[in-house]
Amino acid sequence: VKSRWGILALLAIVLMVAGWRVVGIILSDAALGEGRIDDALRLSPRNAEALSRAGLRARRTGNAEEATALARRLLAHSPADGRGYRLLAQLAADARD
Repeated sequence: VKSRWGILALLAIVLMVAGWRVVGIILSDAALGEGRIDDALRLSPRNAEALSRAGLRARRTGNAEEATALARRLLAHSPADGRGYRLLAQLAADARD
């Protein structure tokens, strides 16, 4: 009987963590839809769209260091996402000009 309660408690914890992750992603996407990039990143730091938008914003405002860091962070979490590579290429082109 005790092992059943232990398994149920462990299952409840796993479901709560998974549920919180899903809620965080939903809230992050909602914030991004409203243009609140920083809130989206706070809620879901691995959100590829939020990382991409934040990197583009940093580039537009002339903050190449931040843009580079955000592009690298995007690629660390989503290596197949071309937006990170494109941003790095744009930053390299900016540096040549």
